[in-house]
Amino acid sequence: MGIGPYRIEMLQGHNWVPWKRRMSAILRDQGLEKYILPKAAKPTEETEGAGKEKEKAWIEGDSKARTQIELAVSDSELDYLAGAATAREMWEQLCNAKEAKGRVGIMST
Repeated sequence: MGIGPYRIEMLQGHNWVPWKRRMSAILRDQGLEKYILPKAAKPTEETEGAGKEKEKAWIEGDSKARTQIELAVSDSELDYLAGAATAREMWEQLCNAKEAKGRVGIMST
């Protein structure tokens, strides 16, 4: 499967760890990784000036990050993205669904 110039396998039920690493690399290379990081937050709404431009730029960047994630997830895994409004929320939902918890999780990451 290709995302622009990149070729990665779509997220399936069995390939979370390599997919996560490759998807992070793609987002990082495109300058979009900041939208999936824990501190990713939309700038506060301001009605004029630089604040409004920052908000617009954030919305556009987040939209691009969401698109990259959605295009790299197989149909069978799309349910994990349901209800997510931002790239960060999509990423969190995937992490929560796919990452093992406890000792097994520590050993697999």
